[in-house]
Amino acid sequence: MKIDRITATFQCFMDVTRLRMVRLLVSLDANDAEEVCVSHFVLSLGEPQYNISKQLKILELAGVLVSRKIGRNVYFRLEEGALVEGLFALVAELPDSERLFAKDAKKLANLLSSEVKQKGAKVLKTPAAKKKGRKSVVVAEARDRNEMELPSNLL
Repeated sequence: MKIDRITATFQCFMDVTRLRMVRLLVSLDANDAEEVCVSHFVLSLGEPQYNISKQLKILELAGVLVSRKIGRNVYFRLEEGALVEGLFALVAELPDSERLFAKDAKKLANLLSSEVKQKGAKVLKTPAAKKKGRKSVVVAEARDRNEMELPSNLL
């Protein structure tokens, strides 16, 4: 991995919104969930959709998240790899003195549980989730991800 790529990965954690999104995904990972839709991030974090989309794109370009599109919805999950998995462990251990991370996680958990109840959706396993024994609300084939450069003006 090139040093520029490593630097970009570390820089993407310098924004509070991006840090909150990764923390949500890390906490869901520990609770057998795998992916989150953009609209769930908007409702959980109380941020405008355009800001959430921009921040998710930065995280994706930095190699922290992977996305897939189903119809009009885009779902994000944590990328796999030694560098980012080490960072995820650090993010999971960050202090939460203001209870911000806990509030975000509670809102998201409520959204996901009410959505499953309303739609009567079954919790199914994706191919990636089966390997790790985790669950996901929807099933789709993983898409190939091309290497993308992270523009420095987005950080």
